Amino acid sequence: MCGAPIAGAGLVDWWPLDGNANDYSGNGNNGVSTNVQLYLLKL
Repeated sequence: MCGAPIAGAGLVDWWPLDGNANDYSGNGNNGVSTNVQLYLLKL
């Protein structure tokens, strides 16, 4: 898991966009990834 959620009351869900749809806030609002395409950008 990379990064950390923004500290504060009332956090509903947090997805760090690390390749899955798991909610790391502890509230269990997990999603399902469908038709996902990952792109590598070289700047």
